[in-house]
Amino acid sequence: MISNSIGQIAVLYASTLNANRIYFGGYFIRNHPIVMRTMTFAVNFWSVRALMLLNLLCRN
Repeated sequence: MISNSIGQIAVLYASTLNANRIYFGGYFIRNHPIVMRTMTFAVNFWSVRALMLLNLLCRN
């Protein structure tokens, strides 16, 4: 649950800075494959959703 929230916040923050890459590091994800997998899924999920939203907003 926390990993999904961190992934969503990272995507939103990266979109405000027009960043192409997001790096995670530190003790929270080190040697925790479940956390890394969940955060990867969240970033992929929310980045697609953010792009879909931006496309809809630009068309209107």
